[in-house]
Amino acid sequence: MEKLVFNHARRFFIILVGKFSNDEDEIRQRGFSLIELAIVVAIIGVVALVALPNMIGWRAERKLEGAARNCMADMQLAKLTAIREGEGVAILFIPPNKYKIFLDANNNGALDGGEKVIRDRTISSGVSITNITFPGNVTHFYSRGLPALAGIGRVVFTNSNGNSRTIFLNSVGRLRLQ
Repeated sequence: MEKLVFNHARRFFIILVGKFSNDEDEIRQRGFSLIELAIVVAIIGVVALVALPNMIGWRAERKLEGAARNCMADMQLAKLTAIREGEGVAILFIPPNKYKIFLDANNNGALDGGEKVIRDRTISSGVSITNITFPGNVTHFYSRGLPALAGIGRVVFTNSNGNSRTIFLNSVGRLRLQ
């Protein structure tokens, strides 16, 4: 029994250290045959073929979720900036993949010369803005953080798989992602 334990410990040490032995049985048991290696490569290939489509779909979903969450965070930023600066802030959606947030000094919802752009964001590829219910594709926050009545609505983001996320803005300025 002690000799068996010693032999196993010796083999383990030889494999770890990489020492070579003159014992032919020991040398033969240390490597892999070409057939064993081919089987492992084939198994990895089959697993990759099964997993790859799921990974591609997962990536499209993450892009969609990220774009919607970024837009919602930017809308929160617009609301807080309106409160901090004490003047109106507008968000102009430019389909299919862009929006701008700017200080709207005259509260007209248009980006006029001299108005400061706070954020100019392009949405990642594979995601687009497909539906906007804000009049003129603009929503507006007044200096108290409340949206203009005409600025109540939703914006819908859709990915290349046809899945979508919607951001809702209600009359008290609450944003909700669905």
